[in-house]
Amino acid sequence: MIQLNKTQENNIKYIILNFNNFDLNSFIEALMYNLQLNTTYTLLIKFAFQGNSLFYMSGSQIGMVVKSSHNIDYYNKIYEVIRLRIEDVISKYDIDSLPDSIVIEYKVITVSKDLIINNIDSKSLNLNNKIFPVNKLTKIFSSKYLPLTLDSSYFGFRIETELKYKIINRLISNIKSSGVQLSGILNNSELLSKTKLFIRSGVKGLSYIILDRQIEDQFSLSGNIDDSINNLNIQIKLAIENLKNKNKIKLNNGESLGSIRTVFELTTGICLLEAIDLRLDNLSFVRIIDNYCITIKNNKVIEISRAINFEPIKNPYVNESYKIIPNPNFGVLDIETFQDSDGLGKVYCMGYVTLLEKNKIETFYLSDLIPSLDSNLLIILCINSMLVPKYHNYIWYIHNMGNFDIIYIYKTLKEFNLHYQQEYYKLETLYKENKMLRLTVKVKSKNNKYIKITFFDSLNILSSSLSKLAKDFGVETQKGFFPYNFVNKESLNYIGETPDMKYYKNISPQEYKEIYSKNNWSLKNETIKYIERDLLSLLEVLDKFNTSLFIKHNIQMTEGLTISRLALNKYLKHYLTDYKLPLINKLNYFNFINYAYYGGQTEVYIPYGTSLRYYDINSLYPKVALNPMPGTSAFYIESLNENGLELDDLFGFFYAEVKTNENYFGLLPVKTDKGLIFPNGQYKGVWSSEELKFAKESGYGIKVIKGLNFNKVYNCFNEYILELYNLKLNSSGSEKAINKSLLNNLLGRFGLNIIKPITKTVNNKQLEYLMCTREIKSLQQITDKDFLVTYLPLIKEQICIDHGLDYIKVLSLNNNSNIEKNIDLFNDVSIAISALITSYARIYMNKIKLDILKVGGKVYYMDTDSIVTDIPLEEHFPNLVGRDIGQFKLEYLIKEAYFISNKTYCLSLLDNSTIIKAKGVKNDSLTLEDFKSMYFSFKNILSIKPNTIKNLSKGSVIISEKEILLQYDSFTKREKLYSESKLWVNTKPLYYNNIEKSIIPIN
Repeated sequence: MIQLNKTQENNIKYIILNFNNFDLNSFIEALMYNLQLNTTYTLLIKFAFQGNSLFYMSGSQIGMVVKSSHNIDYYNKIYEVIRLRIEDVISKYDIDSLPDSIVIEYKVITVSKDLIINNIDSKSLNLNNKIFPVNKLTKIFSSKYLPLTLDSSYFGFRIETELKYKIINRLISNIKSSGVQLSGILNNSELLSKTKLFIRSGVKGLSYIILDRQIEDQFSLSGNIDDSINNLNIQIKLAIENLKNKNKIKLNNGESLGSIRTVFELTTGICLLEAIDLRLDNLSFVRIIDNYCITIKNNKVIEISRAINFEPIKNPYVNESYKIIPNPNFGVLDIETFQDSDGLGKVYCMGYVTLLEKNKIETFYLSDLIPSLDSNLLIILCINSMLVPKYHNYIWYIHNMGNFDIIYIYKTLKEFNLHYQQEYYKLETLYKENKMLRLTVKVKSKNNKYIKITFFDSLNILSSSLSKLAKDFGVETQKGFFPYNFVNKESLNYIGETPDMKYYKNISPQEYKEIYSKNNWSLKNETIKYIERDLLSLLEVLDKFNTSLFIKHNIQMTEGLTISRLALNKYLKHYLTDYKLPLINKLNYFNFINYAYYGGQTEVYIPYGTSLRYYDINSLYPKVALNPMPGTSAFYIESLNENGLELDDLFGFFYAEVKTNENYFGLLPVKTDKGLIFPNGQYKGVWSSEELKFAKESGYGIKVIKGLNFNKVYNCFNEYILELYNLKLNSSGSEKAINKSLLNNLLGRFGLNIIKPITKTVNNKQLEYLMCTREIKSLQQITDKDFLVTYLPLIKEQICIDHGLDYIKVLSLNNNSNIEKNIDLFNDVSIAISALITSYARIYMNKIKLDILKVGGKVYYMDTDSIVTDIPLEEHFPNLVGRDIGQFKLEYLIKEAYFISNKTYCLSLLDNSTIIKAKGVKNDSLTLEDFKSMYFSFKNILSIKPNTIKNLSKGSVIISEKEILLQYDSFTKREKLYSESKLWVNTKPLYYNNIEKSIIPIN
């Protein structure tokens, strides 16, 4: 086990690097300065976005054994890994900006000598999982028992006449004496009479019996397998069906389709294998054993495959009792804070109200606790008043809980338990990427039973600001104005003139005039009125949302933490009938498909233009989800042929080698240190078959080597999508917003990681062991001795190796075979669905871009589901523009446009208005002149970003603003082309070649 060195600090330490200055030299210098020699470390890499208010883990932690000198080569590899992970995070979470900073959390790990491996290899940061168990494949297709040929003369000596039946009877006797039930053919005298018998000598005097019977006329490949082979694995049927669908079986009249061959060991009667040999033509055949299949041509194995039967995603609500009303047992909570003299945020007001008691708002104000003015006590008093029998099992919603309010609440309750050395508040949390999604609080009542309340973040189901939601939902109580910057410990009981307008945000002079009072403005009264308005506003929004979900969609708001979960509930309950969507919850298959799971495409093609048109597509992902989806039957296929697999026969995800044709756009995505690019060149990777087919049709050279080939299923999402799209089209206001959310948030939900993470509080010793054996998803220090950690329970081989641990010894120590049956898996995820939908979307958009070029148009910019071009699409492609799903709508008529980088642009419109987007920067901090300076004068521009500082260990969140430098030359995803005057005027795809050294590990 991990042994804690008492002289070693427990605290997690940080290296914070500004993203704009993140280069190899500064990174290596930071590691060498902070990491000591002869020490083992764990590094967790996080990216901070939106003014450091959002933090995302980027892959698993990295173990580092620093020996007697720093390994610069290894530091270089880590730097490259970090660069690769940036685009993954941006694509995965659909973030519209580059990181503000890179946070490297590092901790010293003290490892027991009993677990250390002798030779530490830190050259690889990736674990290569094998989908093909090669040892088994080699064994069952060995020529030892059954030669790899249709020519039975190679099987051994053929035995006929009476000797044949003597040997069969001896075999039967040996089988019966061992207590094994006879197989089908040995019970069928008619079949035995038509069966050839061969005897084959093995090693150590063993003899093998081969029973060889031809597939007769009544055995039809278009129907079911006959009773004579009904003992064979069901996967054989899938293999035969696969061959039939490919039209690979081509025989002349009268030719045998093939044979069924059973091999026994004569002395013991053990059945060694049962095979089906199917003749494809005069030169080739297929051999099927269990769920494996090999194709042989001209006496050479050219293809191997393994049949896979995935479990389908099922409807868990089949036997659910009918509910007649939406769940009314919920309430809302809010807190207000100020920044104290120590620089930390302090709670000074809290309040809550429930749906069933709208007229009873409970509020708590800090100055009422004189003389202590203890924010922690204020929180305890509020939470205790909620932990009463009438609120048992209530859901309490807090808007933006995960980024703000819950930091204060959780820290206070946890410290209370530690102070009194008992678990008075039983706390259960669910985290995702350093953000708490759910907090459950339980206490024992006087009758020794638990009272439980649960906090949800309403921002996860309604992803807009409260002020916008109140307007969109048209609720009676709208959000008010408040002088946040006026509040401090000394002003809590202030009564007098209304604070100056500078203390307010987003208030007009007229609005300020309406709330102004010369001498009777009270901070306490105004705070309570303000928090009451916020509470009622959120409650009314949620009440409307809850009622609409139940009446219009027959789902309960309180049964989902996120809008994607609510959308999935609706789909599973009402639309998942006989469709068979594959449950991809095996790690090897999940990991392979995950290589083909790329995000949307955001590109600058031409940085400046005039007289342009900005088009948005109507519901891109729902549109392409009307296409065929992967089913539950699949084959993992690998070609041993120099020409690769036949792409036209495939449907799924495949590892391939690609050679481009210098297309202007680039048609296949590649993850690199520059992010997701669409290059020209020669490279290999994993893509969907449909994207590979599209690239091939467009002139790419494609060699498909191996991958997962699925059966197709149709109309999986059609009813759900078309119904919601029509509802969205014919509704307005809040109803339109709800329909749109349910429509857009279902499909990505299938792409969740299959393993359910565990979140718990651990001490330093427990944390160190988790860090060097499991993948850490989030980590926060909450006291000097305790850490809140979310991790995946599966022991990871590469993490163990990176920390210098012997993987086998770790497994043995845990009495754990490290397989899926020991961990909690999601039963409603299918990365194949999400990966194929995003692939379909890229194909859809790339086809349109190519069509624009064909008619003489230009594409200036695109962002997943939008295109900026210089031609009217409605004139050139009349069917492409309209209100239907998948059609485009004209969003803006542009007088002048500047595209500095992906998601950083300025549009000057014909109506003289201006649209500015800039990677998370406050748009009102930039002007059209700023973009002109960046483009024409090559100047970097100062702009303003929100800045949030969270400290869970001190229970504080501070929200402020900071200046950042917006760089004019930040776009690097395509090669820039310049005019004679050195002005950037066009682009072309980057050149990329990874044929010599793949960045994607397969097998």
